[in-house]
Amino acid sequence: MVERLAGLDVDVALIPINGRDWFREQRQIIGNTDYREAADLGHAIGADVIVPTHFDMFAGNPGHPGLFVDYCTGRGGLDTGRGGLRWCRWRCGG
Repeated sequence: MVERLAGLDVDVALIPINGRDWFREQRQIIGNTDYREAADLGHAIGADVIVPTHFDMFAGNPGHPGLFVDYCTGRGGLDTGRGGLRWCRWRCGG
């Protein structure tokens, strides 16, 4: 996926963080990237901003934006924008 997206000069990457697991796959729910994969993918493709999406939409298929925030903070790239934490973004350039 990185190879497909890296050359697109992505400004804002809206990436799902609801993940996947064996239990969901048994119910035919394929899932998506998790919070770590989303942050790492956005960084790898050179996105200016990563917005975590697709969380808490369906029962039994959640995602956790707080884990995304913690992961990004630990990597030194979190910027919550103006006015507090209404949504999260991670500036990949530093």
